[in-house]
Amino acid sequence: MSLVVHKQIHPTWIPILTDPGRLSVLIALVEDPGLTVSELGERCHVSHRAIRRQLDGLVAIDLVEEHPAERDGLTPGRPAVHFALDPEFRQRLRPFLALFAAPLRPGPR
Repeated sequence: MSLVVHKQIHPTWIPILTDPGRLSVLIALVEDPGLTVSELGERCHVSHRAIRRQLDGLVAIDLVEEHPAERDGLTPGRPAVHFALDPEFRQRLRPFLALFAAPLRPGPR
């Protein structure tokens, strides 16, 4: 069962959006598309292994896409993979995730 229904928020997303690790990855990808595992680890303050586990889950349910980088011919090794949300989906998700990214204001006592 796909969690994406016409690129709108589906009710089965509640477990995904209430997981702090996945939520921090989604917020980072909404703010800056095309991040690597290292960049996400720095932003989310977690290990590469933890980021990779979250990304694998998000890629498996089609919320995040992998984009292999091009070789530049100068840097040794395999180029880093970049991860991004679908642009249309990112625009729909941005206002919803902004609620989680903003600090809560203290209420009356």
